[in-house]
Amino acid sequence: LKRLARAVDNCPTESGRMTLLQRACQAFFFKWRQAELLLNCLSLERSQEHAVVLLANRLLPDAGSIHKLLVILPPGTRRAIQKRLGPGFTMDRAKLNGRFWFDLAKAGDRTALNVLV
Repeated sequence: LKRLARAVDNCPTESGRMTLLQRACQAFFFKWRQAELLLNCLSLERSQEHAVVLLANRLLPDAGSIHKLLVILPPGTRRAIQKRLGPGFTMDRAKLNGRFWFDLAKAGDRTALNVLV
């Protein structure tokens, strides 16, 4: 992981960093701390957003790992990720408080609503 983080960090362009991350996501699974280390190598919020979307399916299922990643990101990036992944992915099942927006035309939103109900 340290070699991967160093390679991502030393890559001169943001698109090159994203390419390395995409390849890593095809081969590895990550703990949320490891994903956080990789996110810190990315400088643009848009790249961080895309990286979290890539990493979402590759995170090991420890308690609330996606939520731990969302907390470290700026609010605008967090909202964009929640919009892209949908409430089924970003809803914290341990803390079901707050407001939820569901688009019932989307299968993922209907599934998340069924989990709540």
